[in-house]
Amino acid sequence: MRRKVVLGALLAWGLASAQGPATAPTSTRLPTATSTSTAASTSTPTSTSTPPAPKPAAPGPSAAAQRKAQQGEEATLAGEWRTALFVWQEAANLAPAHAPFRLKLGEVYERLTFWDEAVRQYELAAALDPPGTAALKRAERARALRDGKMPAPEPAAPAPPTPTTDTPGAAAYEAGVAFIARGQYGEALASLDEAVRRDPRLSVAYTARASALFGLARYVEAAGDYRTSLALDPSQATPLFGLGECYRLLGQREGAAEHYARYLQSSSADVREDLKAEAQRRVGELRP
Repeated sequence: MRRKVVLGALLAWGLASAQGPATAPTSTRLPTATSTSTAASTSTPTSTSTPPAPKPAAPGPSAAAQRKAQQGEEATLAGEWRTALFVWQEAANLAPAHAPFRLKLGEVYERLTFWDEAVRQYELAAALDPPGTAALKRAERARALRDGKMPAPEPAAPAPPTPTTDTPGAAAYEAGVAFIARGQYGEALASLDEAVRRDPRLSVAYTARASALFGLARYVEAAGDYRTSLALDPSQATPLFGLGECYRLLGQREGAAEHYARYLQSSSADVREDLKAEAQRRVGELRP
């Protein structure tokens, strides 16, 4: 019974997304800028040119790279940082153009206080996924820590982006959220796998897939997707609460308390008062 209550709190955002929140409905189409050019003169006929086709989304990492990433998440959750370092290195070697893997590798190097290598990985992530604002901020933080300085506080985060009907994978994402709202986590997982395949940079799809995995009691995998979502868009708060739940159920008390506390401190637009109350209660239980 308690698990259903917790799961309901964790997945409440899915219901709101499926019904269309007032602030940023998932079905809203954002205006797109279009331009036309016509060359005309008295001596030459009007000519038009076909606009170039949109650039397809970059392919996601291979199955082998994803397996390594899963092992990296398991080592990270266990606090086995040396093992995590080697595994994330292998994942990044298998998918050298996948920015989230570079971010994860930078995080591990930072945890091990290898500041220069952390900066290099963050800068690689920024180059692979321009403008790479979040990765560059992490590089700046690592430099400050290396030099014995206090990193500058981060400004209040804006609301996380919401996929539009023009976003690759948006239809599969919305179908997955609808399945989550009905408690059909296996079906949701299939839809959200497709959403991530179509758009590997769609952060909210990783958040939704993590919640489906959580519903299936696959907590290690869920934590991996929550972390990937945060790497792609650190402005979100929902993955912080999700990570708190995953760490708690995996027996990682300090990691759980840390993420609940970060959720409480977040000023992101997706923070919910009911989840703040739950996070406050959890912190009290984990840090008596």
